[in-house]
Amino acid sequence: MKLPDFRKMRSAMIDSQLRPSGIVEPNLVAAIKYVPREMYVPADLSSLAYLDEALEVVPGRSLPAPLTGCLMMSALEVMPKERALIVGGTTGYSASILARLCAHVTLVEDDATLVRRASSAISKTGVSNVSVVEGALAEGYAEGAPYDVLLIDGQIEGVPEALIAQVREGGRIAAVLAERGAAPSVSVGRVAGGHVGWTRLLEASAPLLKGFERPRVFEF
Repeated sequence: MKLPDFRKMRSAMIDSQLRPSGIVEPNLVAAIKYVPREMYVPADLSSLAYLDEALEVVPGRSLPAPLTGCLMMSALEVMPKERALIVGGTTGYSASILARLCAHVTLVEDDATLVRRASSAISKTGVSNVSVVEGALAEGYAEGAPYDVLLIDGQIEGVPEALIAQVREGGRIAAVLAERGAAPSVSVGRVAGGHVGWTRLLEASAPLLKGFERPRVFEF
């Protein structure tokens, strides 16, 4: 059986999915081209790694579709000396891309299996400036704060105040944001005075991350 040509598939993903949607910043494109996405999905899904769809990596948790994930990273406009926090980073794919763009990445995962898989994939692909931490997603990793950018690698209905507090004033947050009355969208926010001002970029969907649900309001 002929093995998939992952390098060719990666280039096709960039040219057919990412560039037409505005992901053209040279350093980001180079990082995406370098990181082997097939190494960050279960082996039986490796042939699907570059399709424009989310892939379930453990029950109830998915690696976002390439376009969704890369749009979030593009929106952050990460700079070389900055430090990034990723929550819900599943197998470490986004962390490995951002690691080529900034000084250091801290990845927080609450699933022990994903912590092991992310640590393994990151090590095997030669990434040395990512720390993988096991903990509650909504709590982030205060020990490493403040961060310049925060990537919430999934869908949210809001950001807990404790997590916003870990991002420096003027720092950026990216996520798939599901606001009341609007379709979920890849969105980027800027932190000012403990609040986040959001800009919606493109409609997208991703599984809702635990701990990022909107408080329920009961009507009588």
